Amino acid sequence: MTATATQTKAARGSKSWIVVLAACIGMVVVAYNTTAVMTVLPEVKASLDLDAQTLQWVMNIYMLSAAVAIAAMGRFADIFGAMRIFGIALGAFTVGSLAIAFAFDAVMILAGRIFQGLGCAGIMSTSVALVTLATPEDKRSQALGLWSGAMAFGFAIGPLIGGALADAISWRAIFILDVPLLAAAVLTALWIERRGLVPRLIQPKTKIDYWGIAFLVTALGAFVYGLTSGEMNGWTSAWTLSLFGLAALAGAAFVYRERRAADPLIYGSFFRHRSYIAATFGMFLTGAMLIGVLYFLNLFMQAPAVWTSLCFRPASRFFPSRLPWARSQ
Repeated sequence: MTATATQTKAARGSKSWIVVLAACIGMVVVAYNTTAVMTVLPEVKASLDLDAQTLQWVMNIYMLSAAVAIAAMGRFADIFGAMRIFGIALGAFTVGSLAIAFAFDAVMILAGRIFQGLGCAGIMSTSVALVTLATPEDKRSQALGLWSGAMAFGFAIGPLIGGALADAISWRAIFILDVPLLAAAVLTALWIERRGLVPRLIQPKTKIDYWGIAFLVTALGAFVYGLTSGEMNGWTSAWTLSLFGLAALAGAAFVYRERRAADPLIYGSFFRHRSYIAATFGMFLTGAMLIGVLYFLNLFMQAPAVWTSLCFRPASRFFPSRLPWARSQ
């Protein structure tokens, strides 16, 4: 290899870390928002006078939007370019954060959470692809490790940031904090796009499976709504059973469609590999446990009765008053 080629490769390698930085910023914002919101749910409920079912949808509609859109965002990235979709996703998340920061009723906060969910799907589906495309092969594992570490760091600091900001300023400050971070990521993405640091692997002839998207939205939406409204309407009521039936029919239609579509959202051939099935199932269990435990743990630990009980009263003395679980004592 000549000296010029070596210098070019080194320059490209050094600039590729800017792509990693932009991807990591996006993942940190997505991750800390996920856990920080759970910490301030009681404040959101009191501020906007939400009932328990609507409060559940503050989390559910975010997760549902992200789950439904993540496969479609990957397909859009194949057609229009990963960096372009990444920038649009950052913008969508910013719009959602601003809507929530200035929300005055349930409709506005739920609309903001939908935008955040769509942005989350775009960021998660494209950021890892950008890191993979931009970094040299010998540095790729290190870059992906940083990306994973950024996501874990965001999940870990979310409750601390949420509790501190809600206690010192307001729960709305969590979403205002998103704006400068996301603005920095957007500007970095624009700079990366102009410099061409990420190879454009666009597949313009690939078709978007709109029917698949519709079936997936219907199946997941009906199933989640059935779960959240089942206790109120009755698990054996006609309404709840109809929702579960609709979810089953739409899910079956989605599988049928994906097996016959020329460009499916999800390739069924992936599920022939045991390692892929195991990894997917592991991620599902991890996400279900993380989100489920954090949601109910935050509500439980912030209930006044918890910290006035004899078993928790001695332990509460060791926690600073500004931490989220110690504010109600």
